[in-house]
Amino acid sequence: MPPRSAGIAQPRTYTTILRWCLCVTLILPTNFVVGVMSMPMCTDESCVFQTSRDILQKENSMSVGDGVKLNEAERLIDSNILAPLKASELMTYDDFLSYDELPEKSEVFRFIRRMPKGGNLHFHDISMVSIHWVVSELTYLPDLYYCDTLDGKFVRYRYSDNVPNREDFCDGTWISVSEKRKEMGAKNFDKMLYDKMTTENKQQGAQVAWDKFLGSIICVNDLMYSEVGFRSYFKQALTELYEDNVLYVEVRAQMFPILRNNGESFPREKTLRWFIEVTNDFKEANPGFIGAKFILISTRSSPKEVVESDIRTAMMLRQKYPTYLIGYDMSGHENSGRPLRDFVDILFIPAQNGVNLPFFFHAGETKRFGDTDENILFAILLNTTRIGHAFALTKHPILMEMVKQRNIVIEVNPISNQGLNLVSDLRNHPGAVFFANGLPVVICSDDPGPWRTIGLSYDYHAAFMAFTKTKDGLEVLKEMSINGIRYSAMSEGEKKNAFNKWEQKWDGFLTSFQLSKNFASSHKQHREGNEEL
Repeated sequence: MPPRSAGIAQPRTYTTILRWCLCVTLILPTNFVVGVMSMPMCTDESCVFQTSRDILQKENSMSVGDGVKLNEAERLIDSNILAPLKASELMTYDDFLSYDELPEKSEVFRFIRRMPKGGNLHFHDISMVSIHWVVSELTYLPDLYYCDTLDGKFVRYRYSDNVPNREDFCDGTWISVSEKRKEMGAKNFDKMLYDKMTTENKQQGAQVAWDKFLGSIICVNDLMYSEVGFRSYFKQALTELYEDNVLYVEVRAQMFPILRNNGESFPREKTLRWFIEVTNDFKEANPGFIGAKFILISTRSSPKEVVESDIRTAMMLRQKYPTYLIGYDMSGHENSGRPLRDFVDILFIPAQNGVNLPFFFHAGETKRFGDTDENILFAILLNTTRIGHAFALTKHPILMEMVKQRNIVIEVNPISNQGLNLVSDLRNHPGAVFFANGLPVVICSDDPGPWRTIGLSYDYHAAFMAFTKTKDGLEVLKEMSINGIRYSAMSEGEKKNAFNKWEQKWDGFLTSFQLSKNFASSHKQHREGNEEL
């Protein structure tokens, strides 16, 4: 029986050797394979320690942040401020369960919140605003009615000049929000609404988590896609991002027709135009903000003819508003929805009609292996520009290498993945593997509203603390921030302008720190100005 080394049985035939080499070559970059196969079989102590250093150095050279060179000011901030804070906080974290309870106590989180973050590239329309704001603002507008859903777990809303007609999804008639608030008392009533529109980040079955999540965002959908609520809602979304020092966003939106109080609705094109108008008004008022673009999405559980209609709408909007409508996606629970393979024929309609409609597919947002996860394969073969989540990618070594070679960007959303029960302890999230292998990655926040978070800093903090090595520091955070612009759908000219704005913000961020001894006082001032966190 031949000896074993490093846990791998020694190949016994020439054919076995060839197969083993082919397998390794398929899953690892060529330069890494050559380096590993040239490593010596150690026979003494010095060789063991020298080889271990060489291997770790090679691994470090592959990871996210390795190519970033810090200047003197950045090195001082990293070594004197960030590194001690990270090391101290890692010692106090027993696990990364119920992550939403951790950041408010974290100095690293407050550091990240102050830091400019290039862009949030995976951000859904009906879940991007603080639910506290939704309840305190949108549910206080006049002529609003609500009903309990049939299961009693959620509520549905409708702005209307008169009491709306009864709907099949209602358990009873529509009730005036203002009158019910007076009856119950504002505090009790508003808490009831808040609880029905959010979901706690607790361990539960995947389907239970999805059902609760979908119920919460449907509530917001009713309020957002209304004539009276739309503009203020989206302005608040941009405000929360910008206050979190996020400079750019790409919103995934279903572009529903906006409903008027008289029951009529505007065409879907009007929805995009209102998105654009609010964006431009916000940019004018906040010159440091880079802007927003939009991806039209379908729900993957929809009938095929509905999806085809959405694709044709996306084609029309792409041709009329190419600067703002940047592509198409399909979202929804992958385990219960239809796979991408079912839509391959209609997804070629844009190309067959000469329309350049980039794809940004959700794929692999699942723990399953051998069925749902194959959406990643079809997303790649359909030439997706980025992949939303790709949680199951590590189970497919060839697809991992294809993603890296084709520079297909992975949009990682750690808190959302934990909330939907894909992972309990975030240190076990595949994002750590993506970071270690230097895959093109951008950190996003997906659906902060229902998870009781805000902006992008929570997900940055989660990724930085759970995905990176203990000694990783500002170089990783800087690359994370840059990637939000680098991997965006902006044109090269737009990216150049965006990087100029980002550099100004980054330089201001650096100069805001004098010496480490002033760090605590500067953070105290920041906390006092953001007590809502």
